[in-house]
Amino acid sequence: MALVECPDCKKVISDAATVCPNCGRPMRDADGNNGRSKKIALALIAVLAVVALVVTCPNKAQHRSRISSELSSYVSTNLSKDDNVIGSMFVSAFATPLIDRLLDGFLTVDSYGVVSVGKIKDPQTGEDQFVSFGIAGYVFSAVNEEKLKDVLKNKF
Repeated sequence: MALVECPDCKKVISDAATVCPNCGRPMRDADGNNGRSKKIALALIAVLAVVALVVTCPNKAQHRSRISSELSSYVSTNLSKDDNVIGSMFVSAFATPLIDRLLDGFLTVDSYGVVSVGKIKDPQTGEDQFVSFGIAGYVFSAVNEEKLKDVLKNKF
């Protein structure tokens, strides 16, 4: 039998006591234990939540798919502003596959267990540019549209 401190009156009492003999505070819950089962349950829930985040951490293919979709949509929107049928056909036939190939070569994804970060090396500065963030099976895109406009104007 160990001695514990009563949380209310701070007197040292037996851990077998159901109530504090000094102040009358109940020392056990309705199930007859002293709160350890609640702590164990909370710890188990926390561990399961972390495991779920690790298992659902997005991989490179998910990052590539999200960024490709966003870039293709951006290019399509800008080429078809004037109801340009040829521009729309270009996007579906050439731009999307080209974007996918470029992303395969330049996109890197760092996984940190529960989150993943997508980066592309900027050819002008040589620095990694943050382009996506993934957590719990979803990828959030962070493509900078202003920078994309500059790149497209310079390349095309």
